[in-house]
Amino acid sequence: MYQHEADARNGRVSNLAKTERINSILKDGKCVEYFVVGRFNDESEAYAVEKEQIFAFDDLTNIALGGGSVRLSYMENSLMKAKRLLAKVKPFMVWFDEKYRSNYEISLYNVILNDIHETIRLCESKVKHNAA
Repeated sequence: MYQHEADARNGRVSNLAKTERINSILKDGKCVEYFVVGRFNDESEAYAVEKEQIFAFDDLTNIALGGGSVRLSYMENSLMKAKRLLAKVKPFMVWFDEKYRSNYEISLYNVILNDIHETIRLCESKVKHNAA
């Protein structure tokens, strides 16, 4: 749990973005925060929860999903980003009812939403194909 900070403090770099983020926190006189989200009897269960936690946050510097997994491929990373983006899109009627929306805004909303769905579809197809 503390290895990333220890590596950064000792000049070991396995993930430049993560090391720079940690060093920036320390340089600002702040502390790296640690949170225990659960205790597990089974290592695979702990890794599964770790992966869920990493996936849930879009501002992390992880190059892997955690749990000793390998680096994400470009398609896996793109898929993860597209799904995070989709999760942030408000449902149409919620968005529409917030204020008056022009036809252009409605059209743009639909184009963007369709593009996100298409990106997810293409990435899932490519990831599934590469796994086979």
